[in-house]
Amino acid sequence: MSGVVVGVELAGEIAYAFPEKKTVLAHNTGVLLDGFKDKTRRITLDQLKNLGVDVAKSIVKKLKNKKVKGYKRNPLIALIPTGQKSGIAELPFAVTTFKPLINMKQKDLFITKVYTAFGA
Repeated sequence: MSGVVVGVELAGEIAYAFPEKKTVLAHNTGVLLDGFKDKTRRITLDQLKNLGVDVAKSIVKKLKNKKVKGYKRNPLIALIPTGQKSGIAELPFAVTTFKPLINMKQKDLFITKVYTAFGA
């Protein structure tokens, strides 16, 4: 998976749902969540590691002759779940793990929707 918001969210969900499986988050830059505050990246990395996610930096080859559109996020708030019980919110004035903010995003977690759809 990639080290952008969707990849981080999905890696956290998979690691939370399947702790016995090895989850690897690979990305092609030297930093996770490029463009986010250092504190956001540090807390996110800690949360992923606590879930057992292996974060492998700079092992994905860059696409040749293809333009990659950068992630354009909301400048007011970024909600990044890292599993069903953890996550981080980045605001212009603060970085927080305040649960009510994180819960706003965790309601639509992909794996939860899949479990529900398949009756698991």
